[in-house]
Amino acid sequence: MAHPRKHRMAAVNRIVLAVLHTPLRFLLDPGICELSYTGKRTGKTIRLPVIYAQDDGTVAVLVGDAGHKTWWRNFSLPRPVDVRIKAATHHGTAVLARAGSDEFAWGLSLYTRRFRDMSFEPGDRLVVIKLQR
Repeated sequence: MAHPRKHRMAAVNRIVLAVLHTPLRFLLDPGICELSYTGKRTGKTIRLPVIYAQDDGTVAVLVGDAGHKTWWRNFSLPRPVDVRIKAATHHGTAVLARAGSDEFAWGLSLYTRRFRDMSFEPGDRLVVIKLQR
C-alpha cells in the first residue's frame, strides 16, 4: 500500500504545476519553478515543482529531507533537464553536488543568499543545474 503522505504530496505537486502554467503563477512563491527530466530507470518524463535560487546561468535546488525523496538520485551523474522559470523554459544539465566540492560551495552559497533563513541540514542534498546559454 502506498504511503498517504506520498499521495498528498503528489496531489499538491500536480496543483502547483498546473498553476505554474497559468497567468495565476504570481500567486505562488516566486522561488518555485518546474523541473522536468527523464527518469533514469523508468524512461518516463518527471515534472516536479522545486524551490530554486538562480544566478549567472546556474540554478541551485536544495533537496530538504532527501531521505524521504528519490528524484534527486537521478542526478548522481550529469543529466539533461528543463527548468521552467517565470513562463520560460531553459535547458540545462543537472548534477548532484558532492559535499566539499566547489560546485557544492557555489550552489549552497547561491541558495543561502536567496533564502537567508535556510540552513543545510544533515541528510539534505543539493542539485546544481548549469543552464545552456
